[in-house]
Amino acid sequence: MYIIGIGILALILLVFLNPAQVLTKTLLRITGDYQTPHEENSESILSKTSQDHLYYDRLYSIRDYKSFRDFQRKGISVIPFVQIYNRDKKMLTNASGSECAWALMNYFAQKDSAQLKTGDDQMYHFIEDRLTPIDIKTDQDTFDYYLFLGWANYIPKLSKNLFIQTNKMAETMKGRVCFSYINFDMQKPWEAEASSLNEKE
Repeated sequence: MYIIGIGILALILLVFLNPAQVLTKTLLRITGDYQTPHEENSESILSKTSQDHLYYDRLYSIRDYKSFRDFQRKGISVIPFVQIYNRDKKMLTNASGSECAWALMNYFAQKDSAQLKTGDDQMYHFIEDRLTPIDIKTDQDTFDYYLFLGWANYIPKLSKNLFIQTNKMAETMKGRVCFSYINFDMQKPWEAEASSLNEKE
């Protein structure tokens, strides 16, 4: 346990001491926590979710590079992330990074989760307006809960852990919870738009 703690502390220090994060990314590649990002498309995203036997109700990509930048400005860019909304699509809780699995387990383990106070009532629509559907298995709009789950191929271990957690939840909560996955990998059509927007800034 002591050695693991030292290892984690060393990685945290590398992030702060190595602004370009070249060394940090190299170490994360070695451990399998990070892969060089590649441009994705609907077919490659579907292939990945099929390969991992991911259960979802809705699968999305980000609509365009401008929408991706909107997410960054709102602080919705730490992957993976989970956002939980009630039936009225008001946010109940959210988490990102390695906290996602715990947030899901803790939230739905509460006996009286339906009585929790709601927060942001605009975020759901802010996100939904910036997505492109890849595969919609249901357009049902009567779920008790709605989840937005962000993932990317360039962080395979954390994304895989999120997939495992939601697949377990789906075994008992299918039909009550809408599982909406959003892929945050760069998309092939964004290249020209990204160059144009970056030149203007």
